[in-house]
Amino acid sequence: MKKLLLIVTVLAIPILSCTTTVTGAGVIYDESIPLEQSSHINVSNFGRITAYNGLTVNWGGTIQIPAGNTLLEANVYSQIGNTVYSGKGLLLRYNFQPGKYYFLRAGRAEGSSTVGIRIYAYDIGEKFTSSWSDFEAHFVEFIHFLNTDSGETPVLN
Repeated sequence: MKKLLLIVTVLAIPILSCTTTVTGAGVIYDESIPLEQSSHINVSNFGRITAYNGLTVNWGGTIQIPAGNTLLEANVYSQIGNTVYSGKGLLLRYNFQPGKYYFLRAGRAEGSSTVGIRIYAYDIGEKFTSSWSDFEAHFVEFIHFLNTDSGETPVLN
């Protein structure tokens, strides 16, 4: 039994490595768009995308879309520590850059009670570690939901 546990542990070490490469998408909106003209968006810790530029969709995980100015509608469910952010039909507009892998997270603006979207970006193929400091070093921008009053949102916490 101890030998089996040792074998499983040794095999699990590469799997649990703290360095990952950002690649791949679960949903590819348009396969005819070359990778270098696309953006990847990871919404695993954000919620589900329910509309893309006015088209009804049901996307979770990682999506690949053409880069550019994009309007997304989302049902947000995001937990950071003990705080839960949730809301339905929340709109966000962002100019996603080509060759980037984005992480979206609901959260607060730095030093504020305003809730919106925290955007983090890596280059596609870039390695990242599972450390919070590495993730925060890739913070790009905080944006408000479009369909809320002055950044105050129906998002609960």
